[in-house]
Amino acid sequence: MTCYEACEGRCCTGKDACKNFTGEICKDGKSCIGDSSCQGANVALVAKSCQGVGACKKLAAGASGNTIRIRSSCIGGEACAYAAYANGEIESIIHSCSGNKACNRAAFGGRVKLIEEGCNADTACNNAAMNNKNGILWIQNA
Repeated sequence: MTCYEACEGRCCTGKDACKNFTGEICKDGKSCIGDSSCQGANVALVAKSCQGVGACKKLAAGASGNTIRIRSSCIGGEACAYAAYANGEIESIIHSCSGNKACNRAAFGGRVKLIEEGCNADTACNNAAMNNKNGILWIQNA
């Protein structure tokens, strides 16, 4: 059974959406919508998030990468794609990263503890702390 079938058409829509995805996606009609959305991502819970071509692609998907939850976030083409990817870890992204390429490659080689109510514009927080091994602890109201 494919993710699209498991979602009964209410998530994982688009070519290669959710391909090689690990985690849980809400059947809310607003999660992992668009070609390659959530592809190769490792997220415990996606709710009303990851909308747009390539949104959340390979999000925290490195060897030890993991994301606890994404809620009402990562809305736009390539939003949150590759965030904390290499060996990254993202605890939460909440009401954030809305805009094309918002949070794209944020802490690419590192860690993000929390992004909340921030980075809501095209390219906002794009490449933030990308090469910082300590990553980003939190971004709030930015």
